Amino acid sequence: MPCLVVNTNVSRSNIPSSFVLDLSTLIAKLTGKPESYVAIQVNPDQLMAFGGSSDPCAVCTIGNVGKLNNKDFTKATMEKIEQLLNIPTHRIYIFFSNFSSGDVGYNKSTF
Repeated sequence: MPCLVVNTNVSRSNIPSSFVLDLSTLIAKLTGKPESYVAIQVNPDQLMAFGGSSDPCAVCTIGNVGKLNNKDFTKATMEKIEQLLNIPTHRIYIFFSNFSSGDVGYNKSTF
């Protein structure tokens, strides 16, 4: 189901403790999937450059079973990342992957 990975050069000490759960709630809402199926992974302290600068940035991937409204998802997710991590939205990429239910394993089976 929905799995969001956020890679960022923001240090772990500057990421609010609520960040992962705030994203989890948002992703559940945006995808219409139960939050119990949402997975969030944040990789802080990455060596990254974006647009020729090492200023705060993020590169994200979202995998989901079923099609998302990429434009709405991008707007809401980038706004949340900007709000919580102070990364300008022009320094964030999100890459989308759509999987069929047989391509995602869970609880000893597939969806």
